[in-house]
Amino acid sequence: MNKLKNIDDFFTNQQNIIHKKKSCNKVRIMVHMGTCCIAAGASKVLETMKSELEILSLKSDITVEPSGCIGLCYAEPTVSILHPDGTYEVYGYVDSQQSRIILNRCRTQSPITGIKELKPKWKVINVLQGE
Repeated sequence: MNKLKNIDDFFTNQQNIIHKKKSCNKVRIMVHMGTCCIAAGASKVLETMKSELEILSLKSDITVEPSGCIGLCYAEPTVSILHPDGTYEVYGYVDSQQSRIILNRCRTQSPITGIKELKPKWKVINVLQGE
Protein backbone atom coordinates (compact mmCIF):
# COMPACT_ATOMS: atom_id res chain seq x y z
CA MET A 1 0.00 0.00 0.00
CA ASN A 2 1.24 3.46 -0.83
CA LYS A 3 1.94 5.96 1.89
CA LEU A 4 -0.98 8.26 2.60
CA LYS A 5 -0.01 11.89 2.10
CA ASN A 6 -3.31 13.62 2.84
CA ILE A 7 -6.94 13.04 3.70
CA ASP A 8 -7.90 12.64 0.04
CA ASP A 9 -5.47 9.72 -0.25
CA PHE A 10 -7.15 8.15 2.77
CA PHE A 11 -10.65 8.39 1.28
CA THR A 12 -9.47 7.19 -2.14
CA ASN A 13 -7.84 4.18 -0.49
CA GLN A 14 -11.00 3.53 1.53
CA GLN A 15 -13.17 3.55 -1.61
CA ASN A 16 -10.75 1.21 -3.38
CA ILE A 17 -10.95 -1.26 -0.50
CA ILE A 18 -14.76 -1.12 -0.44
CA HIS A 19 -14.89 -1.64 -4.22
CA LYS A 20 -12.50 -4.59 -3.95
CA LYS A 21 -14.59 -6.20 -1.20
CA LYS A 22 -17.85 -5.63 -3.11
CA SER A 23 -16.42 -7.35 -6.17
CA CYS A 24 -15.31 -10.40 -4.17
CA ASN A 25 -17.69 -13.35 -4.49
CA LYS A 26 -15.73 -15.55 -2.10
CA VAL A 27 -16.46 -16.47 1.48
CA ARG A 28 -13.58 -15.11 3.56
CA ILE A 29 -12.61 -17.17 6.62
CA MET A 30 -10.19 -15.53 9.05
CA VAL A 31 -8.41 -17.53 11.74
CA HIS A 32 -7.33 -15.07 14.42
CA MET A 33 -3.63 -15.40 15.22
CA GLY A 34 -2.84 -13.10 18.14
CA THR A 35 -0.43 -14.37 20.77
CA CYS A 36 -3.18 -15.86 22.93
CA CYS A 37 -4.83 -17.36 19.83
CA ILE A 38 -1.64 -19.16 18.88
CA ALA A 39 -1.17 -20.39 22.44
CA ALA A 40 -4.71 -21.78 22.38
CA GLY A 41 -4.16 -23.73 19.12
CA ALA A 42 -5.04 -21.35 16.29
CA SER A 43 -2.01 -22.45 14.25
CA LYS A 44 -3.39 -26.00 14.07
CA VAL A 45 -6.85 -24.67 13.13
CA LEU A 46 -5.35 -22.55 10.32
CA GLU A 47 -3.23 -25.45 9.08
CA THR A 48 -6.24 -27.79 9.07
CA MET A 49 -8.46 -25.32 7.23
CA LYS A 50 -5.83 -24.63 4.57
CA SER A 51 -5.21 -28.32 3.94
CA GLU A 52 -8.95 -29.06 3.80
CA LEU A 53 -9.38 -26.17 1.36
CA GLU A 54 -6.84 -27.90 -0.93
CA ILE A 55 -8.39 -31.35 -0.52
CA LEU A 56 -11.91 -30.10 -1.27
CA SER A 57 -10.70 -27.87 -4.16
CA LEU A 58 -12.50 -24.81 -2.77
CA LYS A 59 -9.93 -22.09 -3.50
CA SER A 60 -12.20 -20.49 -6.09
CA ASP A 61 -15.07 -20.12 -3.59
CA ILE A 62 -13.46 -19.68 -0.16
CA THR A 63 -10.33 -18.00 1.16
CA VAL A 64 -8.73 -18.94 4.47
CA GLU A 65 -6.28 -16.47 5.92
CA PRO A 66 -4.64 -15.57 9.21
CA SER A 67 -5.84 -12.43 10.93
CA GLY A 68 -4.92 -10.44 13.99
CA CYS A 69 -6.40 -10.44 17.46
CA ILE A 70 -10.03 -9.37 17.84
CA GLY A 71 -9.98 -9.21 21.63
CA LEU A 72 -12.00 -12.33 22.39
CA CYS A 73 -9.15 -14.04 24.23
CA TYR A 74 -11.50 -15.95 26.54
CA ALA A 75 -12.86 -17.89 23.54
CA GLU A 76 -9.71 -18.68 21.58
CA PRO A 77 -9.15 -20.03 19.02
CA THR A 78 -11.63 -17.82 17.17
CA VAL A 79 -12.65 -17.89 13.53
CA SER A 80 -14.51 -15.12 11.69
CA ILE A 81 -16.46 -15.59 8.49
CA LEU A 82 -17.24 -12.73 6.11
CA HIS A 83 -19.80 -13.73 3.48
CA PRO A 84 -20.01 -12.08 0.03
CA ASP A 85 -23.25 -10.35 1.06
CA GLY A 86 -21.42 -8.64 3.94
CA THR A 87 -22.79 -10.76 6.79
CA TYR A 88 -20.28 -11.59 9.48
CA GLU A 89 -20.04 -14.42 12.01
CA VAL A 90 -17.55 -15.14 14.78
CA TYR A 91 -17.04 -18.61 16.28
CA GLY A 92 -15.08 -19.41 19.41
CA TYR A 93 -13.39 -22.39 21.03
CA VAL A 94 -12.75 -23.79 17.54
CA ASP A 95 -10.63 -26.92 17.22
CA SER A 96 -9.40 -28.76 14.12
CA GLN A 97 -12.50 -30.95 13.83
CA GLN A 98 -14.80 -27.94 14.14
CA SER A 99 -12.75 -26.05 11.57
CA ARG A 100 -13.56 -28.81 9.07
CA ILE A 101 -17.26 -28.44 9.89
CA ILE A 102 -17.08 -24.66 9.38
CA LEU A 103 -15.36 -25.07 6.03
CA ASN A 104 -17.85 -27.69 4.86
CA ARG A 105 -20.83 -25.59 5.93
CA CYS A 106 -19.42 -22.57 4.09
CA ARG A 107 -19.07 -24.77 1.01
CA THR A 108 -22.67 -25.98 1.19
CA GLN A 109 -23.99 -22.62 2.44
CA SER A 110 -25.83 -24.36 5.26
CA PRO A 111 -26.15 -23.10 8.84
CA ILE A 112 -23.29 -23.83 11.19
CA THR A 113 -24.53 -25.69 14.25
CA GLY A 114 -22.80 -27.28 17.22
CA ILE A 115 -20.07 -24.64 17.40
CA LYS A 116 -20.19 -21.72 19.83
CA GLU A 117 -21.14 -18.58 17.88
CA LEU A 118 -19.96 -15.51 19.73
CA LYS A 119 -22.00 -12.35 19.89
CA PRO A 120 -19.40 -9.65 20.56
CA LYS A 121 -20.72 -6.47 22.16
CA TRP A 122 -18.98 -4.37 19.52
CA LYS A 123 -20.82 -3.59 16.32
CA VAL A 124 -19.47 -5.04 13.10
CA ILE A 125 -19.58 -2.34 10.46
CA ASN A 126 -20.85 -3.67 7.17
CA VAL A 127 -18.78 -1.69 4.66
CA LEU A 128 -20.40 -3.52 1.78
CA GLN A 129 -23.83 -2.14 2.55
CA GLY A 130 -22.71 1.20 3.99
CA GLU A 131 -24.04 0.44 7.49
